[in-house]
Formats: sequence, C-alpha cells, structure tokens
Amino acid sequence: MSGDPETQFLLRPGGRLAYDVRGQGPPIVCVPGVGDVRSHYDGICALLVNRGMCVVAADLRGHGDSDGTFDAFDLESMADDFLALIDTAGGRAVLMAHGVAAAAAVLAAARPGMRVAGLVLLAPRVRPTPTGLADRTLGAAAQWRPWGKSLWASYYRSLYPGRPPANLSEQVRHIRAALARPGHWRAYVALSRLSPGPAAAALERVRCRVLVVAGAKDRDRQDMADEATWLAQQVRGHRVLVPEAGHYPEAEYPEIVGPEVARFASKLQRG
Repeated sequence: MSGDPETQFLLRPGGRLAYDVRGQGPPIVCVPGVGDVRSHYDGICALLVNRGMCVVAADLRGHGDSDGTFDAFDLESMADDFLALIDTAGGRAVLMAHGVAAAAAVLAAARPGMRVAGLVLLAPRVRPTPTGLADRTLGAAAQWRPWGKSLWASYYRSLYPGRPPANLSEQVRHIRAALARPGHWRAYVALSRLSPGPAAAALERVRCRVLVVAGAKDRDRQDMADEATWLAQQVRGHRVLVPEAGHYPEAEYPEIVGPEVARFASKLQRG
C-alpha cells in the first residue's frame, strides 16, 4: 500500500519483532499465519485505518523482517510476543491472527489481565483435527529443502480461489525472500509442526468477545465452516463465513471482512 510506514522493531528475548503502525484510534494488532508476512494485511489495514483505527501489523518470530535468532518457536512464546505488541499499542487492543497463530492468540487472551480486548480469529486452527492440505504442504515443504520454499510459495498462490489480491505476486516474492534469511527456514519448520492442542484447553478461560472468520472454499480444511461454527459456539462469539473465499478471506475480500472487524472493534470500544 502507498505511504508505507517505516518498519519498527520490538526487542524480545532472543531477537526482534518487526512491525509497523498505521492510523490513529482504537488499536488492532494483526499477525499473519505461518509462512506468511505482515504485508498480507495491507488491504484490510487500509480499510480499518479509513474507519478510524490504529493498526499494528507484525511479523511472527523468524518470519518476514523479524529476526531468526529466537530459541523458542512455540505457541506460548508467540502468545508472549502478541501481548508485548499489545503493550506497545497502549496496553489493551483487539488481536487479529490467522491459522495456527490464532491458537497462540487464544492463549494470549486466556492470560490474566484482560490485555486482549477482543479476538478476531481468521481460518483458525485451535484444536487438533485431521491434517489439512495446507498442513501437509507445510510439512512437505519443511522436509524438502532447498525446494521447500518453492513448494510453499506455489501452494500459497493456490489458496486464493476467489479473488486474489492485486499484490499477490509481490507477496509471494516477499515470502520467498524472507524464508531465505538466516534462521527463518528453521523458524518455518518449527512453527509448521506445532499442534494447536493447548489452545483448545484454554478456550474456557477466554473472557473477551470473539469474531471468527472463515472462507467457504478453504482448501486447507473442507470442514472449515463447521470448525468456525464450533469455535464460535465455544467462546459465545460471532461467526462470519465468506462465500467465495479460500484460506485467506481477509486478503481476498477485505471489503467484506474489514467492515465486520471494524464493527466488532467499535462495539468493544462502546463497552
């Protein structure tokens, strides 16, 4: 997106997290899924900023512009990172996360202190389920070095069956370049093998409001609509199913997902 802000870095034990800040207003911290980078959120970020919100978009540890020097790559460490990012945003924020990162977001919301004002969970994986196609591809890519980067980049393109974003080719180039950075392949392999099991056990401790978003044509999980319904029921949240979207509804149809997120955040602000 034009006028991209300067990348900032948050110092964490073991390395730095890359993030940027756009807009002013109620904060929303956005973290992408495994194998992705924060520019994934460019389309929806622009919409949310135009709706009067402050968007903090960050790369996962060992991804994008973040360092690959971390020792731990697990859900609890990611949850710690997310809470640290929320602290930089003012100490309380909506947390938006995709895929396995959504499981770490659940753990962050289950922590004491209520620093997570609300959760937006995109194509979430928060309980052990039969392995999906994306998971198998992640796993295969992790084994097939040096061809793994190409395998994941090719499969990543296929996860947009509806209307791929205009910057998809640029996004794929960014992903491939990021995976080639020191330590990033190791991070990708470790995070691609994570089980979301701990998040399922933590759902009963989540007290904030939750919005669950899924694509009806998600290749990763053919039962994603049912999974999203189950998750929304567990946390007494709201489910949004985007009819033509695949694994990344927020990037394919930001004009649908963005207003839903903005309404969700606005309701939280009104208490």
